[in-house]
Amino acid sequence: LAHLGLRGHGFSHEGARLLGQALREHAALTRLDLTQNRIGDKGAEAVAKAIGACGQLQFLKLRSCELRAKGLMEVVEAVRGRGGLKGLDLSLNCAADCERKAPLLEELLQRLCRLHRLHF
Repeated sequence: LAHLGLRGHGFSHEGARLLGQALREHAALTRLDLTQNRIGDKGAEAVAKAIGACGQLQFLKLRSCELRAKGLMEVVEAVRGRGGLKGLDLSLNCAADCERKAPLLEELLQRLCRLHRLHF
């Protein structure tokens, strides 16, 4: 399994937790799209933990997943220093605490300057 597209499948944080467990066994995954799933910060934490096992991951989409600053930071920490990551989409999140968005973006760019695409 190299590409996993689960856009708009109605995942909650519990679904993301279960997906995170499954992802740990699919280290060859290169693309993961969880766009438009309401995983929230708890789901982001579960996915972030699983990302460490996905050494081949090149593209990660968490667009419109109801992530706040805490969830965004979990993802940032998980992908930090991953030279193989080429694209990251975290857009349309952070609605309730947007004042934290600018510092997060700055930190993300500093840590992931090799990205070809960044949507925040």
